Amino acid sequence: MRKRHYLKLLGFWAGFLILHYAYDFLPILPIKLVSGINESFFQHIKIVFFAYLIVNLVEFLAQRKDLENRENFILTRLFITTILPWIVFIIWFIAPAYYGPISNVAIEILYANIALLLSGFCALVIEQTMDGVPYRNLSKVVIIALFFISMSLYIIFTFKLPWADVFTDPTVLIEVIAI
Repeated sequence: MRKRHYLKLLGFWAGFLILHYAYDFLPILPIKLVSGINESFFQHIKIVFFAYLIVNLVEFLAQRKDLENRENFILTRLFITTILPWIVFIIWFIAPAYYGPISNVAIEILYANIALLLSGFCALVIEQTMDGVPYRNLSKVVIIALFFISMSLYIIFTFKLPWADVFTDPTVLIEVIAI
């Protein structure tokens, strides 16, 4: 990886930290859309999505004159922005799966930051690999659709949580409702 990739990783981390606390300091609607409004894992992956999107926008603006293929650049970044929250999901849940709860808050925060940086690194490795890959028309449609669907879900679920939780057995919910 080149120096600019490490700068992008640091920019992503800084952007994440800014968006993590932005709503606490400026609780207005536009900030609520891209920032975390509570400490749920969902809000954290929403922050990941928007922090990486913002860093990609900055990267595009800085490199737009030198880009050989703007469409490829944009499609690759949209794809990575869409999958990065799921990379975070995979990496962050390593400790809960193999270790269990982290009882020390300072260690949990350190772990979360390491997981975030490792996830960003993985995303950058994939991004570098995908740069220059020709996209077929159907791939373009799928990437753009998944990106906008993801963005809409992050925004909608900020205001209204879905009836189905990721780790809750929905049959238990049906039994509770039936009682």
